[in-house]
Amino acid sequence: MTDNPDLSTRERLIVAAGELMGEKGYHATSIREICARAEANVAAINYHFRDKAKLSEEVLVYVFTYGFEHYRIEQAANPAWPPERRLLEFVHLFLWSRLDPERPDWHRKVVHREMLQPGPNLKAVVERVVKRNANILEGIIRAILGDRARQSTVRPCMASVIAQCLHFAHHSPVATLLNEDLDYSARGIEDLARHVAAFSLAAMKNLSLDPATAASTRDVETGRT
Repeated sequence: MTDNPDLSTRERLIVAAGELMGEKGYHATSIREICARAEANVAAINYHFRDKAKLSEEVLVYVFTYGFEHYRIEQAANPAWPPERRLLEFVHLFLWSRLDPERPDWHRKVVHREMLQPGPNLKAVVERVVKRNANILEGIIRAILGDRARQSTVRPCMASVIAQCLHFAHHSPVATLLNEDLDYSARGIEDLARHVAAFSLAAMKNLSLDPATAASTRDVETGRT
């Protein structure tokens, strides 16, 4: 990390903090360790970030912004495309942003750690950057379901799409043991994207948008009268 002369002091601190927090978690990482790895002094953290909490926020903002901009996920919001194509594009870009072998490994690690042991500013990170992806996917889902879709229907559909992506992205050791035919090459990721998009579209097109109908269906399934 410190061998890259193009990194500014601020960037070196972000990368060093990300690497350490990915290895040890936010609470087990000290400011002195971060500064030592970044080859910077403690005053630099105060100058650029104020404290460790704010630095950890900027680490996550850096990682999520990298994913959004480097893999151009905003392409999936193209209004000229039909929603089915936009969904496929979103899923493919989202999967590739998680599975690209060229992406620094600490990006994945620090996000995993944050999900297991959230730092103090996760809410701020969601508001600042994560919602950009969510808003794109919400627009796609709404276009597929139509104007009658309620928020209580749209949000679970969004979660279901993301959950499938995260299964293939973050549970790959188990997934490949369960399915030896899984392929995580660039071509294989395209195939996974097509599967997730097609599966999700089939589910959404057969989803009842009428709360009364959904309630009566549940009553029948549970034997209520």
